[in-house]
Amino acid sequence: MEERETADNPLVFTFGLIADVQYYNPLLYGKKEIKGKPSHPRSRHYLKTPDRLKEAIETFEQHHAAFAISLGDLIDRGFESYDLPLQIMEESSSFPWYHVLGNHEFTVRTEDKAKVRGKLGMPANYYHFDYGNIRFIVLNANEYSTLAHPKGSKLYKESRTMKKHFQEQYRARKDKNNDPWCGPSGMSGALGSAQLAFLRQSLEDANTAGQGVILCSHQPIDWIWDYHAFMETIRSFRQNIIVFLSGHLHFGDEDVLEGIPCISLKAMLESPENAYTLACVYQDRLELIGYGRQSFKGKKKNLAKVLLKKLDMVGIPNIRGKKALTIYFD
Repeated sequence: MEERETADNPLVFTFGLIADVQYYNPLLYGKKEIKGKPSHPRSRHYLKTPDRLKEAIETFEQHHAAFAISLGDLIDRGFESYDLPLQIMEESSSFPWYHVLGNHEFTVRTEDKAKVRGKLGMPANYYHFDYGNIRFIVLNANEYSTLAHPKGSKLYKESRTMKKHFQEQYRARKDKNNDPWCGPSGMSGALGSAQLAFLRQSLEDANTAGQGVILCSHQPIDWIWDYHAFMETIRSFRQNIIVFLSGHLHFGDEDVLEGIPCISLKAMLESPENAYTLACVYQDRLELIGYGRQSFKGKKKNLAKVLLKKLDMVGIPNIRGKKALTIYFD
């Protein structure tokens, strides 16, 4: 699918999006090359992800991407697993890559956890960058996480205390049916007060500059432990926020929370087919174009929990949505 550019509404720039590459060589760990039946939609094709990554980069290059964002879980496990995908990104891309920290980023040896950010060339665990008239804010939903820090460390202990606090809060809340918050999970974490302060300042600066904002996180918005504090932080800036982009849910998800479109992209490693997205920015809209099995429903409801409950009972439903999703700027 090509970008739909017109004389009245020219294409401003494009960028690439991938999620959950989760590369590692299972043969080195005494495991099978593919997890699950090779032809099944839920199979995981670890050794195919390097070629799938190359395919995505080739598409991004063809469409003159200004940059690309990896929405986390570049590896499945093992610090040495970073070498191949990072080499492919460096050697095959003429554009820069921006990385988001996912939970699998930290499935490495204890002594390697502190090296992850440097390996990915990230300026910080969370940061922002500007392109055109859009500010991209990259969040770290693993800032306080029992996965991201060595056991016994100060941050690990603080993360455990925080997780217990949110577990109690989740159990005690009375509005579960009307509250999208999923509660604290071992595969996610909290942003914390310092990151929320950074987020507020970044949003304030973008608002002053008249910029639109795209928020990026590995975990979806409702998986963040301190979800309510996060929503309170961004609520007054909703008119600036174009979309919240994430990965983590391998079969994708779409929702609208308090007027903010929330899109979880499908995993590159899952199923026999590739999945990645080209984002096209026009003067009046953002268009997300799916490749491979990446498709969009364009519905204002949360499908992920319903689908995931049905998967084991009836297999993957043959649901195919639109290949492109358009989000118009206010």
